[in-house]
Amino acid sequence: MTSLTYLNAIAERVTLLRHQAAAIQGAADRCAETIHRGGVVHVFGAGHSRMMCEEAYPRIGAVVGFHPIVELAVTYFTPVVGGSGLRQALFLERVPGYGKVIFDEADTRTGDAVIIFSSSGVEHVIMDFADAALEAGLTVIAVTSGAYSRAASEERSGARRLADIADLTIDNQVPVGDALVELDGLDERVGASASVLNLAVMDAITAGTASTLLQLGGHPLVFASPHLVGHERSEQRFDECIAAYEQHVLKRG
Repeated sequence: MTSLTYLNAIAERVTLLRHQAAAIQGAADRCAETIHRGGVVHVFGAGHSRMMCEEAYPRIGAVVGFHPIVELAVTYFTPVVGGSGLRQALFLERVPGYGKVIFDEADTRTGDAVIIFSSSGVEHVIMDFADAALEAGLTVIAVTSGAYSRAASEERSGARRLADIADLTIDNQVPVGDALVELDGLDERVGASASVLNLAVMDAITAGTASTLLQLGGHPLVFASPHLVGHERSEQRFDECIAAYEQHVLKRG
């Protein structure tokens, strides 16, 4: 059963993430320290990696203090062809300098942190964004694939990799080419892995961040599920989270 083959394969990959537990907790500690002192943890990714930005906030179980940076030109390509199509998005990912422009338009401060998701870890938009963040004094946390990025770098004649410049790197265990399942009669594998693995990493960072914030004496404000509390309390918590996000992320002094 091919569907079960995929589920077994992705479960094995998720299990491999346990070997990254120390790096993930290290990232969570840095995020918590940043938020505790009033800073912001930005999250950036191009292509399908934009999902991790939205997983960081606003998402049930998410913590106020994370800020998604989603550049639509390199993430909104669901029309596939025509306006806002896939060819344009892939082209822009490889335009030198574009990542710095995206960074410069974000409201970041020295002492903030940024988590950058990119399994291949070599595209200009990612590298230029990371370079700009480091130059501006942000802590850069990379979530990338060691195997995939090495292959991508070799294909690009030794291109620089996100893992080589980040302050802290988490290997998301994505295989070269991303997909997992081989089928007789097909040259290409099917069943992508990066989304599941990156989302697991992001949510693990969130959980670790909340725990460390408590240890630091803070009280993380969590975006709670409206299905687990009463209606009135749900609306109150929603308003609290929105107000706190606005003050902590958007209206910093």
